[in-house]
Amino acid sequence: MSFGHLNPFERAAKLFWNETMIETRKTKKVAGRFDLPASSFAYVGDVEDTNTWKLPIYVPGNAPLSRNLVKSALFRFADTKDIPASERQTVALTLNGAAKAMGIRAVQQPASALPVNAHPETLKPVDALDVELNEARALGALHAERLLEKIEMEWER
Repeated sequence: MSFGHLNPFERAAKLFWNETMIETRKTKKVAGRFDLPASSFAYVGDVEDTNTWKLPIYVPGNAPLSRNLVKSALFRFADTKDIPASERQTVALTLNGAAKAMGIRAVQQPASALPVNAHPETLKPVDALDVELNEARALGALHAERLLEKIEMEWER
């Protein structure tokens, strides 16, 4: 059962149906210890063949590992074989959506624009950038306050 010909919504509906309605659903072992369903992967070529499942991005109940999987998938996407050219854009959007949901800033590029062996750079999480920005603002405010105090002291002389 291939989903290559389906639009993203039909594909999601089929994956949901297969994940929830089949009692004996297939899983693929990731990181040597997690059995993940097809819905945990950015690309599923054939639901029945786990060898076609590429780029795991979600481990239920384990947010830190899911973040690491998303970062890894962003890094490995350009080098991942067996994803048809017609599906690469959808997979790229899936990865960027997962990164955004996890607070990971990623450079969004169309999959066709990625050169071979290119690795999209994952930037710091937004919360880390906010911390740095707040530190810079606080430091600027401190220096401004000290400058105003100096000017006031000189003015009083």
